[in-house]
Amino acid sequence: NDQFEDIDQGNWSLAAGFEFPALGGNNELGFDYAAFDEDTVNTEEEVGFDDDDTPPSFDEFEGTRELFDLEDDELRFSFAHQRALGTAEMELGLQYQDKDRDVVLDVSEVSTDEEGAPLPPYAEFERSASTIEEQRIDPYLMFSGAASALAWEAGLRYETTDSEVASDGETFDNDYAELLPSAHLRWDLSDEDRVRASLARTLRRPNFNFLDPITLEGEFGDNDFAGNPELEPELAWGIDIGYERRLGAQGVIGVNFFWRDVDDLIELVNTGEPSETAIEDFEDEVDEFLEENPGAGPGTPGFPEFDPDSFVYSADNVGDGTVYGLEFDLSTPLTAIGLPNTGVFANYAWLDSEVDDALGERQFNDQPDYVYNVGFI
Repeated sequence: NDQFEDIDQGNWSLAAGFEFPALGGNNELGFDYAAFDEDTVNTEEEVGFDDDDTPPSFDEFEGTRELFDLEDDELRFSFAHQRALGTAEMELGLQYQDKDRDVVLDVSEVSTDEEGAPLPPYAEFERSASTIEEQRIDPYLMFSGAASALAWEAGLRYETTDSEVASDGETFDNDYAELLPSAHLRWDLSDEDRVRASLARTLRRPNFNFLDPITLEGEFGDNDFAGNPELEPELAWGIDIGYERRLGAQGVIGVNFFWRDVDDLIELVNTGEPSETAIEDFEDEVDEFLEENPGAGPGTPGFPEFDPDSFVYSADNVGDGTVYGLEFDLSTPLTAIGLPNTGVFANYAWLDSEVDDALGERQFNDQPDYVYNVGFI
């Protein structure tokens, strides 16, 4: 098996901002535009042998060429007005975002059963195309202030999303709106000690890779992947409580507890449908059996049974769950041992999660039990 892949990617972005006083306060206008393009030519060629023979004999020479073209565009506008309101600060704003994706996938499959012969040219391609459009309008209101050792912030954000996925003549619409409150508190216990706490409602939209219904063959080994354009967003209530202490002039050590209650968790799922590889392998097995047993049929003893070992995966809202854990952080120069220009940092996070779906109670997929890192500067 040989695989050759030529990938050409390009991205660029443009951002501009403007501040001006008006309406009794300060105002900010923002503009951002970003584009990403990818062109990939993937060619995979495989020589197959019949291992029932001794030595194994030539069976087939086959190849697949995929032409993948992706274009992403993202446009954002924002407006924010800030002003004093008694002893507090108020910020009122509006954010607009437009994201678009166009995908074209052309696939050509060729083969020959003549040993030593070259593959036929990749001339006939089967095309799949899709577009994803997502528009957001998010107004928000935030208040913040400080009094002695306390600093606080509280806000309300209303996120509206209008999305449309179109693929091969089918269109899927999904519109939703959510009110997202949040509150944050910082309390300086002393010059060296600080406590932070926050409560927030958050929204996580499905990424475009999960929404695109185009089937990608062999995306996970021999398993295929097809996106789900009807995915709902994840919603979560989150609590964070942390303590940090300064070490000398530049060091800091801290511990933080976090907890998230997640609705409509998005994960990869096995649809149970056989992959294209499994179907092709079975068809080859049937053809070989019929060559050796002319006139045989499904009722003939020894006729192959379809037992796939690879499948089509997709993304789905598997249910509600919780994730929680503890984080420990350390960052400090080694001044105490005579190395003021050398620093050490370390982070350790213990994680756990629970979700109850069709398989019963389990952890989130790919959820590690802990993550840590240590480094020197």
